[in-house]
Amino acid sequence: MSNIKLNLTNTGISMDKILEYKSEVKEIDRVLRKEPNDEKDFRGWLELPTNYDKEEFDRIKKAAKKIQEDSEVFVCIGIGGSYLGARAVIEALNNSFYSYKKQSTPLVLYAGNNISPVYLNDLIDLIGDRDFSINVISKSGTTTEPAIAFRI
Repeated sequence: MSNIKLNLTNTGISMDKILEYKSEVKEIDRVLRKEPNDEKDFRGWLELPTNYDKEEFDRIKKAAKKIQEDSEVFVCIGIGGSYLGARAVIEALNNSFYSYKKQSTPLVLYAGNNISPVYLNDLIDLIGDRDFSINVISKSGTTTEPAIAFRI
């Protein structure tokens, strides 16, 4: 914790309050790390950012480059955390009004987070005849909202 610098000004939280949880956090960390990592346990994040599938990351970067070169619109299909995680990162890394500005990257649109036929029709109208790519983010592939959006 000595490498982390926290500015707690105006938070109403003291360093002493944070340190009250130190032993509890250490115990949770110990329990998480004591058993071998099983893909079903979803604990791969414990080793990030140093341990990850570098070949898969290279494939993702190549796909991203192809999408940027070939597509004017990128449709992210998902619901809940599947779509919100992508949206949060995209919005955090861009200007607040990036979608209204002329840009060198595809316009990012979202689908599959509702079942509104009006929304999907408006999305199709907005895409028009522009080249587009779709990324479906779903653990099961059976969630109703993303499944409908993907099929449409």
